[in-house]
Amino acid sequence: MMNSIISVLLVISTVLRATTEATDACPAGDGLCITLFDPVLCGDCEYSNSCFAASAGFNVDADCVSKDEAAAAANQTENVCPSPDSATVCTFVFLPVKCDGLCDYPNSCTALSAGYNESSCCPLPDPEYACIALSDPIKCGQYDCEYSNKCFAELARFNTTTDCTSLTKVEDTAECPTPDTNILCNFQFDPVTCGDCQYTNSCVAGAAGFVFETDCTKDDQVSGTICPTPSSETVCAEIFSPVTCGDCEYSNSCKAEAAGFTVATDCNDDADTESPTGCPLPDEGIVCTGLYSPYFCGDCQYSNSCVANAAGFDTDSDCIPDLACPVPDIDVLCTTSFAPVTCNNCEYSNDCLAEAAGFVVANDCTTATFLCFSGSSLVTVKDKGLMPLQDIVVGDEVLVDSNKYEKIYTFGHRDTTQEAVFLKFLPSGLELTEDHMIFVDGKGPIPASMVKIGDRLSDGQQIERIQNVVRTGVYGPFTPSGAIIVNGVKASNYIVIQKSKSTFFLGDFNTGFTLHWIAHSFMFPYRVWSYHLGFEDPILENGLSRWCERSMSLGAWYFSQNMVVMGFLLVPLVAILEIFASVESVLSYPGVLIAVITVLSFAAI
Repeated sequence: MMNSIISVLLVISTVLRATTEATDACPAGDGLCITLFDPVLCGDCEYSNSCFAASAGFNVDADCVSKDEAAAAANQTENVCPSPDSATVCTFVFLPVKCDGLCDYPNSCTALSAGYNESSCCPLPDPEYACIALSDPIKCGQYDCEYSNKCFAELARFNTTTDCTSLTKVEDTAECPTPDTNILCNFQFDPVTCGDCQYTNSCVAGAAGFVFETDCTKDDQVSGTICPTPSSETVCAEIFSPVTCGDCEYSNSCKAEAAGFTVATDCNDDADTESPTGCPLPDEGIVCTGLYSPYFCGDCQYSNSCVANAAGFDTDSDCIPDLACPVPDIDVLCTTSFAPVTCNNCEYSNDCLAEAAGFVVANDCTTATFLCFSGSSLVTVKDKGLMPLQDIVVGDEVLVDSNKYEKIYTFGHRDTTQEAVFLKFLPSGLELTEDHMIFVDGKGPIPASMVKIGDRLSDGQQIERIQNVVRTGVYGPFTPSGAIIVNGVKASNYIVIQKSKSTFFLGDFNTGFTLHWIAHSFMFPYRVWSYHLGFEDPILENGLSRWCERSMSLGAWYFSQNMVVMGFLLVPLVAILEIFASVESVLSYPGVLIAVITVLSFAAI
C-alpha cells in the first residue's frame, strides 16, 4: 500500500512543482523525512519538522522556530503538558495523539486521563514509516486534524478518500507523465528534471517514460547549496537524528557517511537533548517497559524509574516516586497483558506487577471485574425508542435482533461509578471493553480485542477506526437469547473466559466450542431462576450479580488447575452444557414441550 501512496504523492509533487505560482508564500519541500511531528514555523510557513523545512530551502537555525515555543510565547505560558491520572488504567496500545498541537501521548486513553477531550487531540502518523516532503495540506476527521499531505494522513489511520479534504487549490497546468506503479524504485532522494517535470530520482523518471541520459538532468543544487547525495548503495534507517556537515544537513549520521563525510570530524550533531518542556530526554538506547509508575525528578516527570534513569537522573537521590501505591520492582520482568487485580485499593495491570509491588496476590488481591458496555451506548427500547444503557432498568424490552424484542431480566454487571477503558468502533460508535464479545460477519461472536479494521459488523458497516476511550460507568444487561443490539450492532451479553480467544482452548488444542455458547449454556440455571421463575439476584458492592461473581470464581479455579485435571473435567462439563442447551430449546418452544410430554406419557403407559 505504501508503494501506491508514494507513487501517487510523487505525481502530485510533480504537478504542484509545475503549477506553484510565484506568489506562493511557502515553498514545498522535496525530500525523504521520517514522520516525526515536531512542527517548526519559518516566517508564515509551517512544516512538520526541521527536516521538511530544510528541504524547502530554509536555514532552520536562522529562519525557523519551534511551533511549541512560538505558541508558548504567544500565550505567555510555559509549554507544560498535563500528566495522565495515575489512577486511570490504560492499555499499552501505541496509537499516538497530539493534543492542542503541543502535547504528545501514546494513545487517546492516556490523553483523556490527562484532562483533554477528544476534540482537542489528533492522531499522529505511524513513526515506523516515512513520507516524502510534499506540501499538499489535508484536513481529516470530525475535528479537522491537519497533515502535510495524504501520506501523513494515511499513516495517522485516516481514509483520505472518505475522511479528508484537501486544503490546496490545484490550478490548471501542463501534465507530467505518471510513473508506472509496477516499476519498483527505492526512496532515495536524488532529484532529476525531465523537461518541465521533476522526479525524486532517475528510476522514478524512467518509470514515467523518460530516458535519463537524453531527456533529463540531475538537480545537483538543492536549497542554494551543493551537497553530496548519499550513495544509493548504502541502506540507512529512516531515523531523524540530524547532523550538519559543513553547509549540508542530513537526517542522520548514516546518510552523512553515505554522502562521503566522516561524521566524527566533518559533522556536528544537531539532535536536541531536551524535550520542549526543558526536561532531559531518555536515552533511546535504553529499553524500558511501558509500566506507568510515575517518578518526579525536580520539575520533570517520567513514567517510571527506568525512564527517569535513562534521562540521566539518579532515582535514589534526584527523584521522588508517587507513593500512593507501591511501585513494582522494575527488575521483575512482567508482560503487558491486561488482567487487572486490585490490592488494598491499588490496581495493577496483572498478577505479576502486583507481586512485583510487594503484594501476595492470593491473600492481598482480588481480580478486577470484567467489564461490559459504556453507559452512553444506545439500545432500542420497545415503545420508548433509543435510550442510553445507563437509563435502562430490569424489565425493559430491548431490541435483540431484527424486529425482535426481549426483556432484560438482570444485569450481570452494573456499576455507575467505575471508570474503564473502552474500545470504540467507528462509524457505529459502539463502546465496549476488550473482553466483551461482538458478532462479526464471517467470524461469529469474538472478543472486541480481536476485531480488526475492515471487519464487517452485523449492521453491514465496515470498521474504519478503533479508538480507546475512557468512560465512567459500566453496564452488562442480560437477555434470554444472550444477545442485544447496541448502537445498531449485534453484541453478546458475555465476556470471554480466555483472553483474546473466541473458542475454548485446552492448552494449544482448539476444542471448537465457542466461548459465547459456553457462557450462554452455563447461564441456563440462572435464567430459569431469574427469568422464568422471576427471582431477583441482587447486585453486589463490586457491581456484579451474585451468580456472575461465583461463576467467575469457578472459572478462575478451573483455569488454575493443571492440564490433566482441566481435560478430565472438560467432558462432563460439555455434557452438562449440552443438556442445558437442549432443555432450554424445549422450554423455548411450548409446542415441542407438549409433544415431548405426550411421547413420554405414551411410553409410560
